[in-house]
Amino acid sequence: MIKKFILSICLISTVYANDVEKAKQLAKFHLSAYECDNAVLALSSVPFQKNDSEYISLYADTYLCKASGLKSDLTQIDSIEFFSSLASLNTSTEIKPDSFEYKNGNSAFQTLIKFDGTGFPDTKSRLQKFGVKKGTELSIKVLEIALNQFGKFLALYGNASLRGEKGKGRFQNSCLFSYTQTDAMGYVNSTQPTTCLSATGSEGSKFLMAPNKPEVIKRRLCEG
Repeated sequence: MIKKFILSICLISTVYANDVEKAKQLAKFHLSAYECDNAVLALSSVPFQKNDSEYISLYADTYLCKASGLKSDLTQIDSIEFFSSLASLNTSTEIKPDSFEYKNGNSAFQTLIKFDGTGFPDTKSRLQKFGVKKGTELSIKVLEIALNQFGKFLALYGNASLRGEKGKGRFQNSCLFSYTQTDAMGYVNSTQPTTCLSATGSEGSKFLMAPNKPEVIKRRLCEG
């Protein structure tokens, strides 16, 4: 009786493992054809596999698929002009906040960092859980998405030009945010950095001030 029970458990585990593998292979097929929703359905045919790095990566890819691939040439990032080079990436052409592409990119990022339910897994925990190769692959994907998302953030709220120059885009703001605190205004006005030559309380992005709700402004800033 016990042997039969153990055999049944083994058979169920094997069938389940096959279902997970089929779901991943089907998702890959749909992703290769940019059939994003079908890829989601394929992966959703089994419970979320928080212990399977390939499954987690593919789930993040479904959001990247919806974000038009979110592919950029990261070799264009300049270590000297880091922020401006991020803002000038080909994926940084944002003209409004919370765009479809940005939201899906953020969902992909959140999938990769919250796969275990804690919301705070770091590189060390990924390496411990999945091993050096698979853990590093996930961490690299996290970094690539983070750079893309930060580029979008800097380009939109920093009003960047196509060359990534802050304050020289289609909007009026010269800074990311308006400085209203006395010490911050004093610092900007006294040091006169290359951008934000003066702090008046109205130099920031219109997307980060009223009439936008405080909770919306806070979320956008925290995402950046």
